[in-house]
Amino acid sequence: MKKIDITNWKDFEMNKLFSINPTKHHNLTNKDLMDENGENPVIVNSSYNNGVGGFTNYPITEKGNVITFSDTTTSDSIFYQPKDFVGYSHVQVLKPIIYSDKWFRECLMFFAIMFKKQASLMHYDYVNKFTRSDALKFKIKLPVNDFGEPDWQYMEDFIKQLETRERESTSNISRYLEKSKPSKINVRSWKKFNLYDENLFIIHQGNKLDCKNMTENKEEIGKIEKII
Repeated sequence: MKKIDITNWKDFEMNKLFSINPTKHHNLTNKDLMDENGENPVIVNSSYNNGVGGFTNYPITEKGNVITFSDTTTSDSIFYQPKDFVGYSHVQVLKPIIYSDKWFRECLMFFAIMFKKQASLMHYDYVNKFTRSDALKFKIKLPVNDFGEPDWQYMEDFIKQLETRERESTSNISRYLEKSKPSKINVRSWKKFNLYDENLFIIHQGNKLDCKNMTENKEEIGKIEKII
């Protein structure tokens, strides 16, 4: 993909685009909340697996098609959440203030990328935490259309292009692996042999170290010590 020209992009103030609030949660310990047979994803303070820390059968607390992040870890916890989910302590959720009818999946994914990029420049960590108040001060650079709004079509096309490239790349790798996969070897007519079978190997008993014949008083060793 060629380098993106952002010359005509525009800064948008985060607090004008989105509200940021803590997610609703069930205030339970992981032991009580999580269930290996659960169906509802729980978004936790994690920078991995899109923030999903497990599943539960407790009711959904948040609607999907939003962006989440943790205010107790790093900016790597910024994710787009496509499905309804269960919130968690310290997990924040972004919800549109304006253009709510235009923030579709691809546009929010694009925004999440730019949001994470901006936050990463601030070098947040577990000491210098990435808080909601920090995020609300951000100005996010986005492409703009002829009306001065975020360029919805550009953002949608960009994400779809990335996904198409990813699918094609994965498909090419799968085809290559399938093509290069060696055929299964038929061993039904093979036969077992023992190392001691005649005409296979000659086995000699090696020399062993005999402790009774060992000594620390060897003249050559003394000479080496003197040289050193």
